[in-house]
Amino acid sequence: MWANSNIVIIVTAIILAVVLFLLIIFRDIIPNVFLFNTKRVKKSVDTRATGAMSSRAQVESSEDLASLKKEISELKKSILNIETDKERYYNMLQEEKEKMSKTKTSLEKLIEEKKWYLHEEKEKGEILNNELTQLKKQLQELTNERNKIQPSGKTFSVQSLMAAGPRKSGRENELGEDVSGFLTKGDNLFFWVLDGTSDESFIEIDNVGEVFSCRKLAVELSYNLASKAAGDKIPSTSFWIKEAIDMTLTLWRARLQEYLSVMERRVDSVATFKTTLAAGIWNKKSNCLEAFRIGDSKIIAFNNLGKIPLFREEVKDQVTFQIKRHLERLEVVAFDNSDTIQIETAENLVGLIAFSDGLSKSSQKIISEDFHQWAEIVNNKKQLTHDDKTILVATLVDSKAL
Repeated sequence: MWANSNIVIIVTAIILAVVLFLLIIFRDIIPNVFLFNTKRVKKSVDTRATGAMSSRAQVESSEDLASLKKEISELKKSILNIETDKERYYNMLQEEKEKMSKTKTSLEKLIEEKKWYLHEEKEKGEILNNELTQLKKQLQELTNERNKIQPSGKTFSVQSLMAAGPRKSGRENELGEDVSGFLTKGDNLFFWVLDGTSDESFIEIDNVGEVFSCRKLAVELSYNLASKAAGDKIPSTSFWIKEAIDMTLTLWRARLQEYLSVMERRVDSVATFKTTLAAGIWNKKSNCLEAFRIGDSKIIAFNNLGKIPLFREEVKDQVTFQIKRHLERLEVVAFDNSDTIQIETAENLVGLIAFSDGLSKSSQKIISEDFHQWAEIVNNKKQLTHDDKTILVATLVDSKAL
């Protein structure tokens, strides 16, 4: 144990002696080495300081670069987002355009369909209107046929009596100037009484006969009243009579041209022709009368209570034609009677009497008081008026009673 300790001590002493020896030998070299090491250390420290500063600058530059890169990255992301949004909005816009295009196409198609539908409906409407018109026409025809086959419970009974008075010209074989007529059509009775004025102009041509006279005016106007009443339409009383007068005027103008050379020698100034006119339309369905008068011929209507007053005011006027010269030429003109025409209506009739002024005043009074006395008057009462006489009597009677 002690031996080992002594060995350690001896070795340690030897080592220390060697170190001391070496220090003595290299005492001049060691300071330089130490200084050199100090400088190295200092240089190393300086180098490290410079490196540290450079590293610090590098670190700062790296941080700026990283920040810049980060901003650039964010900008790229923003740009990318913008591009993405742009593309998305563009796609949305395209989709909306497609939708609008489809909607427009649909609307155009719908409009075309509606136009076609309206066109078809219009054509259908025209077809239906035509069919309706045809059906109405057929219905009217069937109604007319039914009325012919199955007459209504009432019908008209008409009697017309005429007598010529003494001839003022001395020609006892000539006809009187009174004219009477009637025509039934459907539910309507058309009737008329005319009285030509005997003391007016009279024009006769050799080998031809009477061409212009008051009697001729009354007769031809009567014929045209019948012709117009028999037409397709049921006119109003005033229109019916106006049409007949115009038709007669046209006939007279044509006749004047036919005999113009003779008439130029026969008419020096003015030739006047006149006739009174009393007429009417009586509808049995409505039992309504529309009466018309120019002049002093009369119409008396009756209901169950008695006389229905008509034409209380006496107006002296007549249907008047004149042949006269105008600008060195002969012409036929008709007077305007619009101010003196009388039109009145009556309802719920049982009968009526129309007559010319040849019937005496006393006879007119009796008839107006009792409608059923007209036959008694015709048979027994003398008419001393020395004038043509015409009486037209119409009654509405039960068809079964006939």
